[in-house]
Amino acid sequence: MSEDRKILAVTDVGLAILESDPPKLRISASGTVGSTGWENAHLVPYRYFVAPLDGIWEFDFVAEDPSTELGIITTSTPTDIDARYVWDNYPQTSVKGVRVYSSTNNVVKMLDDNFVMGGSNDVMTLFQDAPKRDSSKRI
Repeated sequence: MSEDRKILAVTDVGLAILESDPPKLRISASGTVGSTGWENAHLVPYRYFVAPLDGIWEFDFVAEDPSTELGIITTSTPTDIDARYVWDNYPQTSVKGVRVYSSTNNVVKMLDDNFVMGGSNDVMTLFQDAPKRDSSKRI
């Protein structure tokens, strides 16, 4: 049976606030693994007795490592992998951002006031790095 292990590297983290009552926070992460065959990628939240003082909540980015199974043959080809975590009833007043860990690095994504509500009625997407557009010009 395959074991969950941290992936090789996190390359990107995205955040979205899902409109619900109470709101939910969707965390999306992308990364790479060192070989083919990794499956069931997911984010594992750290457990806290008290909210982090800096407001940055932490997650491990893990997947099933095929090299832990006997008889599984993989190729040493870096491969992209993605995971999502939907945080039901997240503590809105104490979450300022998230940090996602891999075996070699971590990526921090902050919630801030510079986001734009998406066009659908079930998600507000955070566009922290979106370029500014002159709305007076037609496309």
